[in-house]
Amino acid sequence: MKFIVKGSSPQIFEDWKENCRVINEPRWDMFQNPEKESVKEALLLDQGYICCYCGLRIENDPSTEIEHIKPKVECTGTDEQKAMDYDNFLASCNGSQKEPKPRITHCNNFRQNKHLVITPLNEKCESVFLYTSKGITISKDSTESIKKLIEEVLNLNATKIKNKREEILLALENDFATKSEEEVKEEIHALSQKINDRFKEMCFVSINFLQNTFL
Repeated sequence: MKFIVKGSSPQIFEDWKENCRVINEPRWDMFQNPEKESVKEALLLDQGYICCYCGLRIENDPSTEIEHIKPKVECTGTDEQKAMDYDNFLASCNGSQKEPKPRITHCNNFRQNKHLVITPLNEKCESVFLYTSKGITISKDSTESIKKLIEEVLNLNATKIKNKREEILLALENDFATKSEEEVKEEIHALSQKINDRFKEMCFVSINFLQNTFL
């Protein structure tokens, strides 16, 4: 899970919602392009073009999904407009939903409407996880709620993303086995920066692994 600093909601989206209110409150089923595309692009810029949960590369295309932190089904009554609130949106990969069967889903498509005990908007979210050299995500303090988040809410050890983590971490393990502490710190700094608006794929996994393995 990547900590995300949210930017401003796109003006085109806010204007569209205001225009809708002339007749009725804006609803998700009314939300189409170009407003939806502008929201997705803004989310991608916030997140550096990586999935908010697993860190896989995502683009502004149909395979990237707008995720609700507070599920749409819970946005009722006084919280009704949360369903259309930019601050309640994240960009997620499609969780392998469109891959050939048999498939193992993860992230947004595995979560569905389950509760998030910690979200990517919590600045401590990255620190509650650890990653083994085999690419397995575990709870740093063996906290049951985080274990449940990993296994039962987001399925963060699904084969596709576990294998990708293992590939990245094996390369880091080999590359930094003989590097100095200063070189490790320089790499961590580089991984924390966007290049052309993009973070490196699974950058937060790499940072976490380097910090806990070599420092």
